Amino acid sequence: MTTAGPMLETLTEPLRERLVTALCTAETGAACPGGDVCERRHARLLRPLRAAADGDVAVARVDGALAGFVRLERSTDAGHALVEVTGQVFPPWRHRGAGSRLIDWSLDRAAAGAGGTVEVLVDVVDDHEPLGPVLVTRGFAPVSAFTELTRPLRPPLLPAGVPTALVTALTEADHDAVGQLYTEIFAGDPHAGRGRAAIAAALAHPGLRPGASRVARSAGGELLAYLLTVTWPGDPADLWIETIGLRPAARGLDLVRRMIADITRRPPADAATISIGVPHRRDEAAITGYEELGFTVSGGWERYSLLLF
Repeated sequence: MTTAGPMLETLTEPLRERLVTALCTAETGAACPGGDVCERRHARLLRPLRAAADGDVAVARVDGALAGFVRLERSTDAGHALVEVTGQVFPPWRHRGAGSRLIDWSLDRAAAGAGGTVEVLVDVVDDHEPLGPVLVTRGFAPVSAFTELTRPLRPPLLPAGVPTALVTALTEADHDAVGQLYTEIFAGDPHAGRGRAAIAAALAHPGLRPGASRVARSAGGELLAYLLTVTWPGDPADLWIETIGLRPAARGLDLVRRMIADITRRPPADAATISIGVPHRRDEAAITGYEELGFTVSGGWERYSLLLF
């Protein structure tokens, strides 16, 4: 029987191991046996926790039991500070106040030491809709909604027509060119700072899959397009397309199809699907385009934003 409200504390090394065990149990639906059976899974779940800045992960406890956690991911570019909040409340402890406490801690932590305006983003997936009203009471507003589309990596997608660019896996040497292409694509856009911060965060993402990300270059070596994939701890068999960029002059060259096709021809051994989120309020044509590539709607989420001054 619960006798006290949720208690929050910053993640420490002993708590980190307990949290990873709880995440392993939540992912598999069975008690974590530990040992060699879970070694690879634990390493994957640990990666984003270790990547967070000191003090940017908190856990909630109810009567001593771990009830959930929250993690802040920070990025700054062109004077725009961005904090993305991710986390989870474990099923036995939902609707008992742990989520609200974690959100409040996140806002206090995001504002601490910001030195100016910071934008806080929280994504609410369809099956966690009760979180939306909680965010609104804290001053958040819904800013966009996304449709999630997923495709099996096998059988491979076949490219069409004559090759128009050289498609290769992403390497660290491509990072600066990817950032520069983003800047060129959105030159003059007043919101480019937010996106530039997001592209920097994507390239530094602890789950970035360089071998399953692609760049496309012209015969002369000019970067025409990029497609970055990551793996999220909660869905390790899915390649998530975090961002795509296309040089305006290359938008008629079917490069997105070619980059996805190249990934499906040489997929990572541990991946089974590839997914993407499309803003569905304005991109119905994009959704149709991905459906023509074999993607199907698999879910959705709404993004909430709050500016802290």
